[in-house]
Amino acid sequence: MNNNELVALLDRATKSYKGDSRVLESAIGALVVGRLTGWKPLALIHSQSTFRKYEHLLGVTFSEVLPD
Repeated sequence: MNNNELVALLDRATKSYKGDSRVLESAIGALVVGRLTGWKPLALIHSQSTFRKYEHLLGVTFSEVLPD
């Protein structure tokens, strides 16, 4: 995922999100950390339900948009 795709993804997710903004902030933070560490460490850091919730919220599959 390049920077332009990342910004577009964040814009879409932010505009369509309704709910506790702390959850959105955490999902965005997970995506940014995942760009640095990869999706596998991200999966170890978060519970499976949180990992899936963040993917759903952002509209991505981490393993498809982040390095291993």
